[in-house]
Amino acid sequence: MQFSGLQVYAPGKVNLSLKVVGTLPSGLHLIDSVVVQVSLYDVLIVDELRIGVSEPDFEIRVETDRPSVPDGPANLVFRAAQAFASRTQESILFKARIRKTIPSGAGLGGGSSDAAATLRLLNRASGERLSETELESLASTIGADVPLFLTVGPKRVCGVGEILVAYDAPVPRHLVLCSDGTELSTAAVYREYDDALTRPVGQSRKPDSVVAMADAIESSNDLEDAATALHPGIRLVRVELLRRGGREVAMTGSGSVVFGAFQAKAEAIRVAAELRSDSFWAQAVETLG
Repeated sequence: MQFSGLQVYAPGKVNLSLKVVGTLPSGLHLIDSVVVQVSLYDVLIVDELRIGVSEPDFEIRVETDRPSVPDGPANLVFRAAQAFASRTQESILFKARIRKTIPSGAGLGGGSSDAAATLRLLNRASGERLSETELESLASTIGADVPLFLTVGPKRVCGVGEILVAYDAPVPRHLVLCSDGTELSTAAVYREYDDALTRPVGQSRKPDSVVAMADAIESSNDLEDAATALHPGIRLVRVELLRRGGREVAMTGSGSVVFGAFQAKAEAIRVAAELRSDSFWAQAVETLG
């Protein structure tokens, strides 16, 4: 089967809450998180896709203005295509470009969503060679967040990300995402989280200058203090969202993006525009599903 000229949209995600509930002997952390996809999309542009060609070939071209996004085998899209071919024993010619809109190192899951979009596309093109369960299992080998992007809708995510359950409680509809553009490493944030658990209270790395407005409202994300210790600017972003009327303000994932909920779409659009005029990266989005 052959395809070309396709555009596949890969949404970002927001962790409405994130609790760290334990650590495995391997060092991986166990979480309990409510996650929802949002209307901020990377676009996978497929220049050529052929299933069943005589010789497998993989070529990923990433068009982005962010040098931190790798191409070739280091890219999750490449790894997803390679994993699908290996699991199904299909010969695949796959050439694609990724138009990045979701910022990297932001806690929005852009790379994982790109990989999930690739798996869904390849499975459809191959005539559904893998069942939903098999596709989810394959996705988990690529990255902890990849399985949650295979289907749309709010989810409760547990374990190391492999346990997904539909979340039926109401979730906010209109969000503003905001950051100062800093990229954070997930591994570095978790290391800081672990270090803070054993650090004497007097040696806290929390900034001396504490903004009372931000600290008065407890975050629903257990990683926010660790991320803020690494990058104190997260607290300032939080203040800006609270000052403009944001509700349920918290960091998503391991940061650095902070989100706030707003009652109406027009209000969210206005606040995002104000934040951009103050030199922040900001987007008004809606939750999906």
